[in-house]
Amino acid sequence: MRRAVLILSLFMLVFSSSVAFGADDFTVRSFTPRGEVSGKPEIKVVFSSPVVPDTLLGKILPVDQIPLDFSPSLSGRALWDDPQTLLFTPDEPLSRATSYRATVGPVRDLSGRLLAGAQTFSFNTPPLRLLSARQVSITPYGEMSLELRFSMPVPPKRLLGFLSGRSDGKSVRLRPQGEVPSDRITVASERIPGDNLIVVVEKGLTSDEGPLGLEKTEKVTLKPSSSVKITGTYTETETVDRGKIVIYTSRPVDPRDVKGYVFVSPERSFRVESTYGGFALVGEFPPRERIVLSLKKGLGGGDGLVADERRTFIMPDVPRSIRFPVAGTFLTPFDDPRIAVETVNVDRLRLRGWKLYPNNVPVAMGVLDGGSELSTSLTRRLEDWELPIDNRVNETIRGAVDLEAYLGQSRGVFMLEASDEDSGWTRARQLVTLTDLGLSARVYDDSLMVWLDGLSTGKPVEGAEISVYSSSNQLLAEGVTDGDGLWSVVRDCDWDPQLLPSVVVARLDEDLTFLSLSGNLFADNGLDVSGAPWNETYEGQCLLPRGIFRPGESVQITSVVRGPKMSMPGRFPLMWRLVDSLGYEMFRGRTELSSSGTATGSFDLPDAAPSGKYRFELFVPGDEGSPLADASFLVEDFTPPKIELGLNVPEGPLSSGRTMDLSFRADYLFGAPAGGLAWEAKAFSRESVYRSDRFPDFSFGDGEVSYEGGEIYLGGGDLDGSGEGRLSWTVPDDWRTPPMIDLAVSLNVMEAGGRWVTRTEIVSCALNPMQIGVRFPEGDVMPDEPVQLKIAAVTSKDDPIRSGEISWTLFSLADRPVLVRDDGRTRMRWEEERSEVASGKVELKDGLADLTVVPEGDGRYLLTFSGKGGSTGSIRFDAWTPWGGTSRKAVLPGKVELTLDKESYNFGDRAVLSYSAPFTGTGLFTFEAEGIIERKVVEVSEPEGRIEFVPSSEAWPNGWCTFQVVRPVSDKDEWGSHRALGVVPVKMNLGYRASVSLDVPEKAEPGGTLNLSVEVRDGEGKPLSGDLWIALVDKGILRLTGHETPDPWEAFTARRALASRASDLYDELMPIESRETPLLHPAGGDGAEARAAFGVNLSPVRARGFRVLSMVKTVASEGGKVDLSFDLPEFSGGARVMAVFSGSSVGSAHTDLSISRPITVDPTVPDALAPGDMVLVPVQLISTAKEDLKLHMDMKAEGSLSLEGAVSDDLVLSAGESSVVYLKVRGSDRAGTGSLSVRLLGDGMDFSVRRDTVVRPPMPRITVSGSEALGKGVFEMPEKGRWFPGTLRASLYLSGAPNADLMPLIQFLDRYPYGCLEQTVSALWPSVTLGDMADRMGRSTSVPDRIARLQTMQLYDGSFSYWPEGEVDRWGSLYAAHLLASMAEEEVPLSMMHRTEGYLRSVLSESSESAFDLSRKAYAAYVMSLSDQPPLGWMAWLSERIGEMDSAGRYLLAGAYGLAGKRDLGLKLLGGAELSGSDRYGSAVRDMALRLLAMEELAPGSSDEAFLAAQLSKAIEAGDLSTHEAGMAVLTLGRFSRRSDVKPFFAEVTGGDDVFKMAAGDELALSSDSFVSWRVDNAGPGRLFCGWSLSGVPLDPVEPFDKGISVRRTLRNADGEPIDGDEPLSLGDEVVLSIEVTPTGKVKDLVVVDMLPGCLEVWKTPSGFVSGGSSVRRDVRFDRVLFFPSSVEKTLKLEYRCRVTARGDFLWPPVYAEGMYDSSIRSVSGGGRLSVR
Repeated sequence: MRRAVLILSLFMLVFSSSVAFGADDFTVRSFTPRGEVSGKPEIKVVFSSPVVPDTLLGKILPVDQIPLDFSPSLSGRALWDDPQTLLFTPDEPLSRATSYRATVGPVRDLSGRLLAGAQTFSFNTPPLRLLSARQVSITPYGEMSLELRFSMPVPPKRLLGFLSGRSDGKSVRLRPQGEVPSDRITVASERIPGDNLIVVVEKGLTSDEGPLGLEKTEKVTLKPSSSVKITGTYTETETVDRGKIVIYTSRPVDPRDVKGYVFVSPERSFRVESTYGGFALVGEFPPRERIVLSLKKGLGGGDGLVADERRTFIMPDVPRSIRFPVAGTFLTPFDDPRIAVETVNVDRLRLRGWKLYPNNVPVAMGVLDGGSELSTSLTRRLEDWELPIDNRVNETIRGAVDLEAYLGQSRGVFMLEASDEDSGWTRARQLVTLTDLGLSARVYDDSLMVWLDGLSTGKPVEGAEISVYSSSNQLLAEGVTDGDGLWSVVRDCDWDPQLLPSVVVARLDEDLTFLSLSGNLFADNGLDVSGAPWNETYEGQCLLPRGIFRPGESVQITSVVRGPKMSMPGRFPLMWRLVDSLGYEMFRGRTELSSSGTATGSFDLPDAAPSGKYRFELFVPGDEGSPLADASFLVEDFTPPKIELGLNVPEGPLSSGRTMDLSFRADYLFGAPAGGLAWEAKAFSRESVYRSDRFPDFSFGDGEVSYEGGEIYLGGGDLDGSGEGRLSWTVPDDWRTPPMIDLAVSLNVMEAGGRWVTRTEIVSCALNPMQIGVRFPEGDVMPDEPVQLKIAAVTSKDDPIRSGEISWTLFSLADRPVLVRDDGRTRMRWEEERSEVASGKVELKDGLADLTVVPEGDGRYLLTFSGKGGSTGSIRFDAWTPWGGTSRKAVLPGKVELTLDKESYNFGDRAVLSYSAPFTGTGLFTFEAEGIIERKVVEVSEPEGRIEFVPSSEAWPNGWCTFQVVRPVSDKDEWGSHRALGVVPVKMNLGYRASVSLDVPEKAEPGGTLNLSVEVRDGEGKPLSGDLWIALVDKGILRLTGHETPDPWEAFTARRALASRASDLYDELMPIESRETPLLHPAGGDGAEARAAFGVNLSPVRARGFRVLSMVKTVASEGGKVDLSFDLPEFSGGARVMAVFSGSSVGSAHTDLSISRPITVDPTVPDALAPGDMVLVPVQLISTAKEDLKLHMDMKAEGSLSLEGAVSDDLVLSAGESSVVYLKVRGSDRAGTGSLSVRLLGDGMDFSVRRDTVVRPPMPRITVSGSEALGKGVFEMPEKGRWFPGTLRASLYLSGAPNADLMPLIQFLDRYPYGCLEQTVSALWPSVTLGDMADRMGRSTSVPDRIARLQTMQLYDGSFSYWPEGEVDRWGSLYAAHLLASMAEEEVPLSMMHRTEGYLRSVLSESSESAFDLSRKAYAAYVMSLSDQPPLGWMAWLSERIGEMDSAGRYLLAGAYGLAGKRDLGLKLLGGAELSGSDRYGSAVRDMALRLLAMEELAPGSSDEAFLAAQLSKAIEAGDLSTHEAGMAVLTLGRFSRRSDVKPFFAEVTGGDDVFKMAAGDELALSSDSFVSWRVDNAGPGRLFCGWSLSGVPLDPVEPFDKGISVRRTLRNADGEPIDGDEPLSLGDEVVLSIEVTPTGKVKDLVVVDMLPGCLEVWKTPSGFVSGGSSVRRDVRFDRVLFFPSSVEKTLKLEYRCRVTARGDFLWPPVYAEGMYDSSIRSVSGGGRLSVR
């Protein structure tokens, strides 16, 4: 049938043609060219008869007489070649990829006939063609980089919609790279699963050059190959003797796989560096030299280079360069001052200069110190010089500028710039201060001293004017130097913090110099100037009885306050405050100093106090920024140990192969040996740094050795009958560690009750035979300049290595990109790579060696050292070329060794200071305290000498001697440091400290009275009166933090720091240029909320399992003696009495005692149990009696505990022995407090011991909620189980269906005066969503007109621009696509929709995975789902990255799943905290609308949807919306209102004491701290939406659930292996609890609550020795561990360790996580039972 139709059509065509014109008609006989053409083709038209007479032949026709019309238009020249032939030649080549149509006529022949027949002809330039596709590279993970070569440039983004790949039957994602159109486009693929990759480029792809695109779909099959191909080369000459040859390869090549495969001819030394896309050879490749490179088969490792290759290169010339090759700022005008300039391939220099105005020096220094370039607006311009260079091609030419000739006789601060006359880009700058004034300064809190010397003479300069400025250029002080070159200013008060001295300027006649007062030379040169701050007013010490307290305890802190030199302060009021571990102020109070200088503050810690470090501060009212005294203490739910451990370790450092012998013992704190207890020993290692007393200025260690430390099991067993044990362990010979490590040797002993006690000692280990240190020069290291440094080598005992070799290697460092796999994706990561620059050896002599290295070029460098036995060391440094600012030449700092003739001095003694300086010159000696006490300038004619001085009473409690030596600048001496510094503290004898003696019995009985007396005397034995602070504290609590007796004498007489900061300019001296350097001559020229959220997650019941022994009394001591007593609780153990005296002097003392009976009874009860738990409680009986005892025990359980089995027992306890009785105790079914009492009778004894615990609910605090859309009917508040009394919070929210007034928004959108993309789209939403209602309002612009405007904004790839012909709007394009997909098909042009669909697909294929672009992809998926084309594969990929996108993307992806019919998946994605979008339209209102958009697809008609609609309605009522917010509100609320049947309703709410009436438009929110049986009766007919929540501690188990997050917990053993919960644990086991928190989106401010079973207690390893874990804040309570992540985007892993401390059967509560401020985000999981044998 089709064939018949075709024949008929051809017949009709022929027939119609035959009747159109006859053989004698005037026609076009021929037209050329036809088909495909290029360039400027000659267009020739031949007519059937003559058209023009011969007189017109060969003449150029006017444009209006050319009988040709072209589309698109063509300009050109036309002439008649003969009467029948017209020739046309275009002026320009034809446009590429373009089809042309030529129309002939109207025209008549010479006989007057009109042209008949065909008059239109076509031709075209070649369309876009794919020329080739090839592999460029392939990663180790099978990801290929391709190059597609086209016949003309193609935009990479446009290619996205036309490019696809397949391998092994699976789709392979291909991502074009770059932004700029190109005929060679790089394409990255994901992993290729098969042996081949089929690349498909669909027909229709066009270039920007023209509209003719690919005429057919192209398919290319590539076979991936991991072999190395050379894809390109590049050469570069870096310096006159160093070049680089870059080899680009088809895949990354490790430099280690290059060596041995590359050979250079002529032979040259080189190193291999990694580069992006290949590798580089850097070596002795001089310019213009011919280099032949032989690349051998196998290069690159793996498949490698498939065959040998040979490449030839001619090295290029060295790039033009100019530099000032010296560091420094200050240059002495020695003879004729000159500055060196180095050039390469420069024929002429232009030298320009600027002189800084003297009054602008302070401003300029502030600019330079801030890292900025000096502005020429602060200067006066000097004349320009043109300097001819005796240039020799590719050689470094060093010349010198005669500054005296250039600057005249002028001195001052200058900026010099040298530039290439032929290239303005090649230039260098140098700041030069031409001066003979050497300036030094000392800055104190209230004063300043200046010392001025001549740089060329090294002698003091008299009569110079000194000016001191602030950083804001304000003059602070001025004066004139004396005969010693000294000037100083002393103020009545400290410097104003806003006007601190910043710059010193010195002037003498025409000479000027300056000094920036930044840094401190003493500290910067490694001198120890540390100490306490000087006391100008008052200072104090806080007296803490212990360093740790439990939540809920009362704390009393007494402070001792003194004035300067420990004077009595007098009576005046003070304030105090307590800052908790979260940084919030918890308490504040007022107190008053006593006549003896003491003050007391007290407070009660809340039960919900967060654990951690607290800080107590005492201050004068109004000056809380400067506390007089402060103290820190811990708040924790602790249990004090009952035994004391002793651990003896060998003196370190240990060496490889050495045996470490440990001996240890355990004693009960009341004195009896703790025999028979189980013990274990572990060691935890960490890197440490060796410090040498012999070479204190050297840095030891090797930072290049990666070491994370670890845990080592040393052994275990049982203590003998005397409580003693021994252990030996040998340091491994093959242990690979840094040169120095610390071992924390930890002894753990388990008490009879199951709890472990720890003692840790640190032992250092030096596993290398020598420690290698480096003394690196201070200042700026310049490239290609020698750097001199010193190396030291000592044994671990600090003995020098007398002789031997140290090998060294200098590496240049660079970061290179490498591909790594991460979560199934390949990412680029930067890794550091080393390239060897130089290496060698140095010989040690008496532990020292000199070394000089030369860095090649700017960059980062690593210098490594190695010695005998594998000893190593290293140091890193940077080399850089200064540009226009201040700089310092790198030189080793000079040091003056100082010693005193005595250890301490009385005031007025004669003191002798001996010095040893590295050179002779002039010295400045100072003896100082808060300020200078004595100063003198001395001539240092010999390197060693003595200085005498007299320490005065101003030096209290100590003084300092400083000595600075300077030497003159000379061109005769080797360049080095011109200043040396030394400092030494001077200790003073300060008189007597109060002698405090305690008279305390060695032993006391629990429950009795402790009587003691305290006596205080002065140095002559006379009694002293004052205040006595006395504390009685459990030694076990003191040992938890290592708390010592407060000692105010040590605090008030502690060494004070050196008060001065030293600055000088000697580090910035510029070396004198050699006289032999040729001169360049010119050639002319011209809280509280956080605590509340924390507290609700704690246990609702608490108990104290033990009584804390901690008592404090403050009494007045009259006559030097005090008698007092303490009423002791029922406590057995060791105690310490501490006494501190405050009066005319201060002093302290302490003594220990035992509190016990002949029989000690110690029941150990877990801190918390769960209902139904069964625990075997060990009751330990310890005898210290000398004979056997017959005893009777009565046991009783009360409250929430019950005893199973016998409640009494008779036993005989042998002398000095111990015994354990086990009681079977069960927790009741009801939560509450409980106690276990043991009464002991026998041999005159009758006493009871009681232990308290809690049976707490088995669940953490949780929140459950729900909602309901109530039609006509009744709603009753659900109770949802049983709740622990006092913890429940119930809430009910009621609202009618929202009925937002959208009319104002519709009018606002219609009348908005502008018409950008977003506003055009937003204005269309009313018509799309509300239809007739919007149209009835009368639209100012019709829908077709707005669609037409959108068409003017659509770009070639389907995206939309913000304005017509403007830049693409990446989010707005999707917003427009959303609109088009929501409209009827007949309203949108088909071509417009097709381009839009192509754009959506290209968005999904984009390579970027930023939060913004992931959200764009989610939007694209939503719009495609709206068009019934859900990209489910892409949606699954996006859901894996849901945590990386913002809220907008999450809502849109959830909505896309709803549109695709997968509502369950979509609902899971809605969780997570609100995270505003990063697009230009992001806002809270917009995101709320998007969430409602998703809810309309996921839960239409639900109360959640209604509540969200009501929330959005409220937001728009507030007004001030953007057009985008208004458009989204109309879209979502319009859809909601059209679906919702909004009818009036009438309802009554009862429950509690009130009755509430509700009608349409009303809202009601109710809440209560207990359950209320609220009842809602809705009479209808409209719906009422009810939302409720219950938050509290449930008494019954709750089913696991996840809302917005998931929390999961696993139990592992100490080796990290999972533990089967059905298998019993063993007492004493160490276990690890791991928790994973996974959000569906980014969440903030979580709390994770992990309740401990009664058999586990948190176990802590030595601080600082175990790495890893999370930085999330952790709070350990007696029955649970809480974590507080501030932000979670991906899976967060939390971990902590526990010990098994009780036998029995225990409930294991679930783990719970919740948003602290958003309870809709929550999860609970896990739980079960644990048994312990």
